[in-house]
Amino acid sequence: MVRFSFIFWVTLIWSVELLAQEAFPPAITPAAAEAISAPLVDDASLNDICFVDATYGWAVGEHGCIWHTLDGGEHWHQQESHADVHLGGVYFLNRELGWAVGGATQPYLWTSQAVVLRTTDGGQTWEKQLAFVPALESVIFFDPHHGVAWGRGSEGEPLGVFATDDGGRNWRALGVAAPSVWWGGDFTSQHRGMVVGPGGQIARMVAGDAVPINLEKNVHDAHAVKLADDGTGWIVGEAGLIAHTTDDGAHWERVDMLPEEIVESIEWRTVATRGENVWIAGSPGSVVLHSPDAGESWQGLATGSKTPLNKITFIDESHGWAVGDLGTILHTSNGGQTWHTQRAAGDRIAVLMVLEDASQLPLAALTKLAKCDGYRTVVHLMNSSQEASQFDQFSASMRTREAVHFLGGNTLTNAWQFQNEITENTNEQLVAEIVRQVRTWRPEVLIVPEASEESSAFVSQIATAAEEAALKAADEEQFSQLSEQLALSPWQVSRVYALLPPGKRGTHRVQSEDNVAGTSLADSSIAAASLLQRQLAPPRVTDEFRLVASHAGQPTAQVDDLIAGLGATFGSASRRAQVPLMDPLAAQAQQHLAEKRRNLRNIFRASGGNPALLGQVGQMLTDLDPTAAASLLYELATHFQEAGQLDLKAATLELLARRYPSDPLVDAGLVWLVQYYASGETAQAYRKVTPAVAQAIAVEVPEGDTPEGSVQPAAATSYEESIDFQRFTRAVQITQHIAHTRPLLYAEPQVRVPWAIAERNRLVPAGHEKYLESLSLRSPGEAWQRCGNIERWLADAGRTKPRVPLVDGRFTAEKPHLDAILDEPMWEQEFTGLSPDDSSLSSEFLISRDDEYLYIAIRCAKSSELEYEVDTRPRTYDADLTPHDRVRILLDLDRDYTTYFDLTIDQRGWTNDACWQDPSWNPQWFVAAGGDEESWTIEAAIPWSALSDAPPEIGDTWAIAAERLMPERESQSLAAPLTGEPNPLNFGLLQFK
Repeated sequence: MVRFSFIFWVTLIWSVELLAQEAFPPAITPAAAEAISAPLVDDASLNDICFVDATYGWAVGEHGCIWHTLDGGEHWHQQESHADVHLGGVYFLNRELGWAVGGATQPYLWTSQAVVLRTTDGGQTWEKQLAFVPALESVIFFDPHHGVAWGRGSEGEPLGVFATDDGGRNWRALGVAAPSVWWGGDFTSQHRGMVVGPGGQIARMVAGDAVPINLEKNVHDAHAVKLADDGTGWIVGEAGLIAHTTDDGAHWERVDMLPEEIVESIEWRTVATRGENVWIAGSPGSVVLHSPDAGESWQGLATGSKTPLNKITFIDESHGWAVGDLGTILHTSNGGQTWHTQRAAGDRIAVLMVLEDASQLPLAALTKLAKCDGYRTVVHLMNSSQEASQFDQFSASMRTREAVHFLGGNTLTNAWQFQNEITENTNEQLVAEIVRQVRTWRPEVLIVPEASEESSAFVSQIATAAEEAALKAADEEQFSQLSEQLALSPWQVSRVYALLPPGKRGTHRVQSEDNVAGTSLADSSIAAASLLQRQLAPPRVTDEFRLVASHAGQPTAQVDDLIAGLGATFGSASRRAQVPLMDPLAAQAQQHLAEKRRNLRNIFRASGGNPALLGQVGQMLTDLDPTAAASLLYELATHFQEAGQLDLKAATLELLARRYPSDPLVDAGLVWLVQYYASGETAQAYRKVTPAVAQAIAVEVPEGDTPEGSVQPAAATSYEESIDFQRFTRAVQITQHIAHTRPLLYAEPQVRVPWAIAERNRLVPAGHEKYLESLSLRSPGEAWQRCGNIERWLADAGRTKPRVPLVDGRFTAEKPHLDAILDEPMWEQEFTGLSPDDSSLSSEFLISRDDEYLYIAIRCAKSSELEYEVDTRPRTYDADLTPHDRVRILLDLDRDYTTYFDLTIDQRGWTNDACWQDPSWNPQWFVAAGGDEESWTIEAAIPWSALSDAPPEIGDTWAIAAERLMPERESQSLAAPLTGEPNPLNFGLLQFK
């Protein structure tokens, strides 16, 4: 009875309470409803500008900033967007009717949500449209009803290009493609246009469909495209990319007229045309490239400003504007021959961080320097993110940019010259890149990573190059081409700091628990951290720095202020104006709440997964604002997961969804709940619900909360009464809630595929199989298209077999003797090899079974670079196997490609196992290790009781992934390498015969 009351109570809540909520886009940042700091808006990067005539114009950018002028830019005033988000595009048809678009990433989940704003009074008021599409970068309208917007695709809406026929109230996807990211675009109608993006992505929209275009030898980011009615057009991008078309984009010709040393220093971000005039601008913003004759000749025009420019526009051949970072707006009235600054919050920065990648970001220090102390800060990353897919990699740069902006940083930039490869020219290129960044931004302080024994070779080279670059950036004899051709004059940084790895002590430090403005730096950086890592993790206790060089000013005893003593006062060129001090009583109250949050966090960490916390947490969260309370509930759920209490995590996330339904953390919670309850693996591993759990949950809901007149369940069959059936039913109910309140999230395969599996397991004759098979219509080669092809083939073996590895799991009547010799007849079958197939380092495995066990045999050639010592110590659960040669196998019983049993065995026979995200799952299985001088072998047996209720039937099919991992060596895998979150491309099929 206890078990049933637990299950029925949650079912009741979902079916009555949650389904009553209205559909709405979730709040997309924790600060979305808060007042936006005026200094942050003042120097926020501007991304787009639109003029409807010579006097009326609008510019939009980060932190939801919108600037408007009535007099051609002589005066600019702020309009309220009431949204602290990235705004990438603005478009007006006349002085009254206009749109602004942007969006943000959902924490931990990493889907995105668009913001579409519309005004009918010239921006005096902006109305937020209900837009169930991913984040957008820009927009164009052809009349009051018809328009096109583009930006980030998603797994649910892959292409990322959308059209509206009702003025932006509703949007429909244009075309079919693999998930894409588009930074620039231009359209002459809904059926004719182009979009461009990172990695050399270019697509031409023809009759409403996307046709990819390959620009010869281009792998660099394309940032902008401009089309004309006569079929001509221009594309610009990084590494000085300029391309021209005269046949409506069918063919493109590269324009190479700049010296190689200058090309490496330029990132073009925007292009504008009027007649035969072409203007191109970007980073650095010191020069605008102009052609008066459609590209026959070119001239570099000085702007007087070094700040990078993001968008340029002209209303005729004379009058134009350009906008960029630090809130910069430039104007010309003579076709770009001369430019003057109409507004800019500053012309240089205080801090330039040059790091290897986003994993090195010192979140607490960045929060204090930029957001709290107001020092203008830029982060420059030398390496792009190494994600599982190209789409994830491109999205990662946008997520990192959001994180930097959230912490008060002015902008994020990325180098394109370095792709994890070190050559004889790397040091020279690093010095040149750092010099260019220093001369562009003119910082007071340069921060680079510390070279240490633990550092990668590339990090060490960055550290070495930075010291050399700091000196050469100030030397007028060095890099003279930057001064002569790009107007980047020498600049002397005042100090150089090294960011130390965790555990090392430096000369300066920032503590994550330091309180600023009534909250800790750790609390202030949680939202940013959720954009950089999938799981909530404790913040770094201290960001440590070592003073490497001091060229000006005297360092003070204030070890948490890296700029102290350099005269960078509030409101100066490199520092924002001071935020008004909080009222003392309000500050005291904020301090009290910060202490309460810290204490609760410590209680949660020390709880060890105590179920009683769930019954008490409601009272504990009293007095906290909704954002802080929701964050703490999410953190409590994470601690339950770490303790192996996934059922308690589920109950906590359900509580979060009921209490704070619009919090951005709820999206990640809802998706996790669907995947958890739909999973056959978690159903097997966590079938038992303890009385303690049921009691803790029952305490949370008073009797009066049960709705009157609730429909009682009808008499149920034995299966319908089972825990499994009710888990699957819960997954379906939560999916229905998502469909009702979050249509964009509902379109994601990470929601719909588990839902379909749950419906299949409930034996409900519905459209779930059709949905799975419909995935085959997605773009060829895309991950979820593989899933659809597999389901179609399994439903009808007469169809063409998808290109997926097949592994046989044959029945054996003879039990093996577990000695790792592999001499039984069952192991005489052909083994399955892993790729790439290296004849000198072969890796293979074989699966067999009987009525009691699943058997695994592994045979791998030994690497001459590794030591293979025998370890006679008693084996332990979940050992750290990373220093050893090992094979990892994922078993996905229901082919949802989301949850799985995770089994890893190293050459010693030591194991590490997990059920999905829970490493505390420890099945009893038996492993023997052996081998000879040439190879190592494994023979293992896992009882079916650890994996499923009963052995699989002949013809059953599981998904299986396998990968061999070795220290300092490339991995070998059955399908695509297991990088990041697994998806269908990582799996083959295990067929039982």
